[in-house]
Amino acid sequence: SGQANQAIAPQRFPAPGDRFQRVITLFVDAFGWRFFERFQDHPLLRRFATTGSVTRLTSQFPSTTSAHVTTLYTGEPVGRHGVFEWFYYEPQLDAVIAPLLFSYAGDEGRESLADQGVDG
Repeated sequence: SGQANQAIAPQRFPAPGDRFQRVITLFVDAFGWRFFERFQDHPLLRRFATTGSVTRLTSQFPSTTSAHVTTLYTGEPVGRHGVFEWFYYEPQLDAVIAPLLFSYAGDEGRESLADQGVDG
């Protein structure tokens, strides 16, 4: 439907001037919550939990890196931003593109769509 509730409730983030001066979002691809629970005693994860804030994110469909990264970057659910996979055919360009790289599929560099005047 493209409609979704906000994934992280605002109260999960500290208010400005509270305990933190900056907020960093760390996204570890393919590191599901079950891994955090399993390895929570690892010194690095324990430090995150005791000196920062660890918040569980729920998945969306499809559960792909490209869909999730785009959602984190845009704040829009996958049904609204439309990025489902690494590559897809874009009819307006009559070409297969790599949306995360903002380039045509197969290009060695990034941003080749911008070089062609495509507005992201």
